[in-house]
Amino acid sequence: MATVVAAAGLLLLIADNLAIGDPPTVDGWLSGAALVVLAGSLAVIVGAGAILIVRNLARTPDDRILDAAKTTGTIFDTAFGMEPSFITDMVARRYWTQRRLASARPPARLPVLTGQDFLLLRRRVPKLLWLLAATPIPLLLSGAPRWVAAIAVLLGSMIAGGTTTATVNTDAGNPVLLRLLGLSSRQALLQRLWIPAVLAFGWSLIALVLMQIAGDLPAGPWFLLSLPIGVTGGLAAVRRARAGFVRNDLLPLDTPMGTVSTGPLVYAFAGPDALILGIPTVVAIGQSAPLPWTLLLFQTALSVVGARAYLAGTTDPERVELQA
Repeated sequence: MATVVAAAGLLLLIADNLAIGDPPTVDGWLSGAALVVLAGSLAVIVGAGAILIVRNLARTPDDRILDAAKTTGTIFDTAFGMEPSFITDMVARRYWTQRRLASARPPARLPVLTGQDFLLLRRRVPKLLWLLAATPIPLLLSGAPRWVAAIAVLLGSMIAGGTTTATVNTDAGNPVLLRLLGLSSRQALLQRLWIPAVLAFGWSLIALVLMQIAGDLPAGPWFLLSLPIGVTGGLAAVRRARAGFVRNDLLPLDTPMGTVSTGPLVYAFAGPDALILGIPTVVAIGQSAPLPWTLLLFQTALSVVGARAYLAGTTDPERVELQA
């Protein structure tokens, strides 16, 4: 029910942004009698719902109580140890334990690790639908400064690319599979980069097309920016997955407002910092001017060179470990 309500609200917001014409005028507030009736109806509904919840507390299954206790403990452990990976690991384990999976073979034409990510992508259809529903978010930010919508496109591409990067996190923590396959860290990371880059490309393409249809972007081949944005978003998602655990051994910073731990700060920016390669896109959208071909070529070259430098600087053909 909550999903239906959220989807309906999102569709209304999209229709309101795409609609042409003046919005309807509101005459004023409701009358006093109408407000009393509305408030009374809401009070009755809330009271009835509270009574039903209290009556059904004794019928709660034990496994749900145990899951709630595990969730609460994980949240407290995350807060105490400043380790967000505890929550992500719990969510991933809960997701896969509730699914019944059938054996499937990866496509023979794809590299082995890319084929594994492709199988994982086929099993994450609900998340893909949510990502598809989130593509109008940059369009809904049209009332804000244009650079906000540009940053939303970059962040959305990184989040979309992170759909299959759990395998990168697994390889970074335990590179047994890479040793069995005889792959170096550079080969493995290159194969793992394909699916996140494609997902980031598709998400940014839909977002840019919606913005241009709605008139939020001036003339120009804006949809072509999805190619370098896909490379940048996929690279940021892979870097995020390689972050590992929070390094609480780093020296803290003394500030006038108190001591700041640098470990959580470094962990928080690992991944989004790669989006700096998308600065030309932010500049192009923020200028509200037609997109020149020179800027498009510069953004493409910057993304490709940045991805190549990341692979060359953080991997080695002679070693297997993927730790960042």
